[in-house]
Amino acid sequence: EQFWIDEYLKHSHEFLLSKAAVKVAQNQADRASLERLPDPTFGITYGHESNAADRVVSFSVSIPIPGRTRFAAHKEAIANAKSAEFTANATEQNIKAMAKNTFYNAKQSQNLWQIALSAEQAAQKASQMQKRAYQLGEGTLNELLNSQRLALDTILQSRTNQFDAMENYYRLLVDTHK
Repeated sequence: EQFWIDEYLKHSHEFLLSKAAVKVAQNQADRASLERLPDPTFGITYGHESNAADRVVSFSVSIPIPGRTRFAAHKEAIANAKSAEFTANATEQNIKAMAKNTFYNAKQSQNLWQIALSAEQAAQKASQMQKRAYQLGEGTLNELLNSQRLALDTILQSRTNQFDAMENYYRLLVDTHK
């Protein structure tokens, strides 16, 4: 069971996107935190005019001053990161529940198919015995037809359960990219 849950999580695009959104939000929160501190920037530019006779050198200094706006942006980024984390956790829980549900459906349908297969074999045996009894004059035509109808019904039910089991099994494989 845990193997299938892990495979679901590993291959779930929704889960991977939510984890990526958490990383992006955390990076934005980290960046907003860094921008609260003064971060001076120094620049030097050099150029020359079109005739190459005049040369221009310039220096620039930029010192952002922290204030309420940057503090509010930092708080907003932290809230966004927490929100993304809660969303990722909820997505993970939903995917785990879906994986468990799919796994148990596949397991249950497999068990039902095995039970129906046993019932099919028993009904076929009973039908054959009823046919032999009819041939020996021990049973009526009505009893023979009823036993054959019952055998056919159990065969149909067994095949239906087999298809359900196969469908659930292959759904499990497709969902886990196997």
